[in-house]
Amino acid sequence: MSSLLQRALERLHWWRHAWIFEWAHKPLCDAYGEDVLRIGKLHLCRGCSALGLGLLFLGPLLLAGIGADARPLAFAASFLPAAILSHPRLHSRWPRVVRDLLRASAGCAVASGIAMAFAGPTGPGLVALALLALTRLVYARQRAPRRLERCTSCPENGAGVCSGYALQAESIRSWEESAWRREARRRGLS
Repeated sequence: MSSLLQRALERLHWWRHAWIFEWAHKPLCDAYGEDVLRIGKLHLCRGCSALGLGLLFLGPLLLAGIGADARPLAFAASFLPAAILSHPRLHSRWPRVVRDLLRASAGCAVASGIAMAFAGPTGPGLVALALLALTRLVYARQRAPRRLERCTSCPENGAGVCSGYALQAESIRSWEESAWRREARRRGLS
């Protein structure tokens, strides 16, 4: 079997065990409870879900219905509130619904940046995408220490696998056991 096919099959095996938590982007505990959506067994990052909805809502409109002249305005109208009000010093102070709206607005900014870059005006679209990437990079670096505070102050810190990662640990153990069994079968050891 080719190594590319083998890697693809192994990735599929991983997803069989990890789909439940892979898109949560956070521990699955009470401290992060409001930041994670649960749909059946699936856990989703609430901010990424809102961003995706903004992207899916505005993307088709921008590519199909809104003319090139309106795209920069759509970008500015969605990017500026999201960038200013999502600054790490402000973001955590907003109620969850406001943070969701800000993420959806950021999704609309991504959609309008992509629409400009591919359907025109291209120059401003590329600048918009670069501005989005830079803002994301700067804010992610500023948020990282604040996110650690929740875990370092948790009573479960240092006591092994915490409740926030128990599901992930069990899924990874299950995947490893499955991988060992597949490898043993492949080598004719079982």
